[in-house]
Amino acid sequence: MKTGGYGNNCPINAINIRNYYAPWIEQNTTNLYNYFVGRYGETRWCDNPLITTELKFNGVTIENPDEWSAEADGIYDITVVDTNIEVDGLPGKNTTTVHYDLRQEDSTPPTIEMLQFKNSEGYITDRFEKAEDGTMIFTAADINYFMDPVSWEDNYSYKPVYITVEYSPYGEDYWTEMAIEEVPELYNENGWGYFYRASLENIDSKADNGWFDVRFSMADAAGNTHVQTVSPAFRINGQVNTGIKTPNIEHKQTTYDLQGRHVSNGRKGLTIVRSSNGDVHKMVVR
Repeated sequence: MKTGGYGNNCPINAINIRNYYAPWIEQNTTNLYNYFVGRYGETRWCDNPLITTELKFNGVTIENPDEWSAEADGIYDITVVDTNIEVDGLPGKNTTTVHYDLRQEDSTPPTIEMLQFKNSEGYITDRFEKAEDGTMIFTAADINYFMDPVSWEDNYSYKPVYITVEYSPYGEDYWTEMAIEEVPELYNENGWGYFYRASLENIDSKADNGWFDVRFSMADAAGNTHVQTVSPAFRINGQVNTGIKTPNIEHKQTTYDLQGRHVSNGRKGLTIVRSSNGDVHKMVVR
């Protein structure tokens, strides 16, 4: 049994960036594919014509990204916004920003591949009576595409990703970190990456309409990053804000090393900090 309905949620962007040598044109190429995916794994192709994309190459904004011919080397900052969403009468939005450097051996940013919410009975739904009824399951990985030089077949390699997940009352942009855990027993064939799980039981804030946003901040060992906001993501009926809200004064900042251990308070924003030899040694998220 499944609850909810197809398309009645804000989808994830399972972004696919392919950097490879194309033998038929004898040159390197880079391609970006947006795969908007719903709670049941459905691919929402109807969203693609309505998304907006901003592209920066080496810090310079490209005015017509769809017509721009990609360079072989350089730093890419790409923001994709999908507003073709309405959930329970609320305007929805998926905002995905990736940063990657084609000059590195690992030149592909990590990505989220799947997102589901389930209730205490294991049914797929993103609406809950109480916070403790809900569990979030998602997959993410540093997925690198390569083409077999002989057969020209598509192939992928998978590496771990350093990830922080946060929630905010819908549309408020006030983020609180969620505790997540890897779930090795759910590992599956290539295409999923690494499985993670988070309980909603510690969400104690209230939200207008009961809806909450979720933000995923990811980085790989090379410093390529991916930040994705799903708005709205889930609803808790028992935590609808009905009174006067107290303004939130300060945001929570957390710093992690490569083993995912808490280091210290960091500064606001997503920051990749490198050691003297160029290796990433911590990720700071607000």
